[in-house]
Amino acid sequence: MIRQLAGLGVLLAFSLGSPAIVQAQTAADYAQGVTVSGTTATLFFNPTSTTTTWTDVHYAVDGGALQNLRMARDASTGKETQPVLQAVSAGNTISYSFTYNKGAPAYDSSQFTYTVGSATTPTSPTPTAGQACFFTDANYGGTSMCTSASSSWVGTAWNDVISSVKVSPGTQVVLYGDINYGGGTTTLTADTPNLGSVNFNDTTSSYKISAAATGTWNKQTTFNIVNGTHNAYDNAHVYWAIIGKDWTTGKFVYVNAAGQLVPMSVNDNGALTKNGVTYTNYFHTIAQAGSVTIPPINSARLMLSVGGPMYIRVNSDVNGNIGYAGANIENPADPNIDVTFDFMEMAIVPDTGFFGNTTRVDQFGFPVTLRLQGLGGFDQTVGETATRASLFSAWASSVPAQFQGLAQTPYSPYRIIAPAHASFNAGGANATYLDSYIQGLWTKYASQSLVFTDQQGTFTGKVVGGKFQFTDGQGTYTIQRAPTTAEALLGSGVLNDATGQTPGTAGYDKQLQIEAQLCAAINRHIVEDPAHWSTPSYFYVSPANSYSKFWHDHSLNGLSYGFAYDDVGGFSSSLHTAAPTVATVTVGW
Repeated sequence: MIRQLAGLGVLLAFSLGSPAIVQAQTAADYAQGVTVSGTTATLFFNPTSTTTTWTDVHYAVDGGALQNLRMARDASTGKETQPVLQAVSAGNTISYSFTYNKGAPAYDSSQFTYTVGSATTPTSPTPTAGQACFFTDANYGGTSMCTSASSSWVGTAWNDVISSVKVSPGTQVVLYGDINYGGGTTTLTADTPNLGSVNFNDTTSSYKISAAATGTWNKQTTFNIVNGTHNAYDNAHVYWAIIGKDWTTGKFVYVNAAGQLVPMSVNDNGALTKNGVTYTNYFHTIAQAGSVTIPPINSARLMLSVGGPMYIRVNSDVNGNIGYAGANIENPADPNIDVTFDFMEMAIVPDTGFFGNTTRVDQFGFPVTLRLQGLGGFDQTVGETATRASLFSAWASSVPAQFQGLAQTPYSPYRIIAPAHASFNAGGANATYLDSYIQGLWTKYASQSLVFTDQQGTFTGKVVGGKFQFTDGQGTYTIQRAPTTAEALLGSGVLNDATGQTPGTAGYDKQLQIEAQLCAAINRHIVEDPAHWSTPSYFYVSPANSYSKFWHDHSLNGLSYGFAYDDVGGFSSSLHTAAPTVATVTVGW
């Protein structure tokens, strides 16, 4: 769940005597503090948003009865004040927080503490060796707990409320979005003042605490390709290839059996021929090489096939720049249309390690699992473990009628194809499948505001003249029109359009992030309920992307890449470790 990240204050107190104002803490939403004059203490709250029209303060003195009061507002300045309803003296401690609105939604601030007459600045807890400290607010504010023990269930009080984490040196914390170490994950090895920065704010339901990676990563990763086809194919008929870009040259390369990165060349065409056209053969069988150790590689794919290799052709432009043509499953004449294949995506970065995932964004060829291991005990697995036949059967018995054809001729028996590559694309029988839902959203938000919070901030959007315009008080970000069904499923067109923004600026990033958030919410049919944009049990009410739903329902821990922006909210099959050692990829059947 995503919640408002209210600002956190550092409390600076002054001695009793002449009127003095505590140095106000300034945050994105407000400044706050305490004034003391004689024996009277007054709390103040100064909102930065013009949409804040009321504020409640909740305070207690020395742990006494909690007072909940509506603050008095100065109409000329917008500043809210509330005197403490008892005399104070040096040593009294006032604990307080605020509830305030920004338009329709209401938000809770951090919890603050002020000691009258104190000249010290309180600090948040610091974890001891092997510990992590969890906080309910960003910047290590709010309620806290410190522990060295892992927890498969954080408990009701801590579920979906962790917003920042302190990590002791040499310790690693893995946060999980579901109980029992399930759901999306993020790995922390250092203090993280705002989990929104890693797209994991208020999402944690379980966590593991362990020693961080020890030793130095040698920048080598071993890939083990495992035949899990249950004898449907022997090792001589399970194929793999790795292609990507060399970090040093930026040029396309393939991996040979010795693990070397070899530059691609148009002269590589000719190793294979199909329908009179020549192709490369960068593939190895498991019988030839079931394991390979490689250096860092960028923009890479590990391609897998059974029965025979895939057909990859190298091309060059007029300037001699090399590229390659892979499978085009929308083209019935493509040489790979009758090849059963699959792949995973990855980048192994020299300084930051492995980033990769299995994927169902385009199609399903056969079950694939990726187990990634690394220094410090990192060990996570994603993918599908069911048999291919059982998945085809489950598809036929569970998906709506409009999706049935995606696993039928001409796609079957080779694949289950993603909807926007088939009948849900422009001109297809289901090209308008999501249109009524999308148009309903555009109609609704022409008269209402859509408010959501992500790692970039809190955004308020409204449809004006057919354009969905969002603002965060710092800029305006515009979705140019309602997307088509295909654009929503693909995350393309107006949902991947930074028109009006300058590349390299915060506004550019925010606009694309807003489009990703809305795209994910449309696919999951959850746009109207931002409070549950990160709650899977609320997803996929029809009409929705039932293709994506199916893969989440049949993947380990419910994690899958069912559409381009399925990483929004941490639900994709992405894995990351800074020091990868072994990647085990199993080809299922």
